[in-house]
Amino acid sequence: MACGEAVAAPVLRMMKRAVEQNYCAVEALDRIPGLAPLRSKPEFQQIRAQAQRCHEAFEAHRAQVDRAAR
Repeated sequence: MACGEAVAAPVLRMMKRAVEQNYCAVEALDRIPGLAPLRSKPEFQQIRAQAQRCHEAFEAHRAQVDRAAR
């Protein structure tokens, strides 16, 4: 799926909403071939950065829970 300008805005909005709802799959954002045309856009970079922060917070929480369970 190539993301032309006509679909870029809705795709970015959907991605932003997903990350805001704690879908932190930053690796997917980096790997999905159809998103390649969007990766250079500032909006994509902002969403990716937010997903990265979300993922890091999840990993930190998981590590904390793992330590507490020992």
